[in-house]
Amino acid sequence: MSLTDKTDALLDDKDYILAEGAAWLEVAGFAIRIHTTDRGVWVAIYKNKEEMNDCLAETYALFKEQDE
Repeated sequence: MSLTDKTDALLDDKDYILAEGAAWLEVAGFAIRIHTTDRGVWVAIYKNKEEMNDCLAETYALFKEQDE
């Protein structure tokens, strides 16, 4: 699955809220997946057009960390 298979949208440098809890972003040749889970938020970075392969990097933050 490639980002080009999806509807393209250009985003300005503003604040956005994910209406459905997940999104793909394309940035400088990378495909970035942002996804909420029941425990927090997960972000993974892939080579563009190689989203079905292992991610290059990933990170997460737990909801409980917001209160710390």
